[in-house]
Amino acid sequence: MVWGLVNWLPIGGLDGSKMLREVLVKFLGPSGDLHARIIGVVVAAGAAWFFWRLGSTLAPLIFLMFALTDLFAYRRPTEPRRPADPATRPDAGPPPDPPAEPSQDQIAGPEDDH
Repeated sequence: MVWGLVNWLPIGGLDGSKMLREVLVKFLGPSGDLHARIIGVVVAAGAAWFFWRLGSTLAPLIFLMFALTDLFAYRRPTEPRRPADPATRPDAGPPPDPPAEPSQDQIAGPEDDH
């Protein structure tokens, strides 16, 4: 039962953090992810301090690991990626030559010998 309650804490990697992140992203948009991670780091650091004060050594290390994981896992929201224009890719080489204009002979077509 204790692990079930700990699992609901909004600390990165636990279910509580995933629930909080979904709610905050729904209400705040992409910045909700950052807010959820900040809350997770603060709660994890507080839990580590709490268990340290109780004299435990393993629990604070675990909660600090969760805090650092949440802190380093954050990535800024970016605009959706568009496919790169082939002409602007560094490995694309020179742009292709434009198609040649057809000559008058090609436009007229073959002559009939009737």
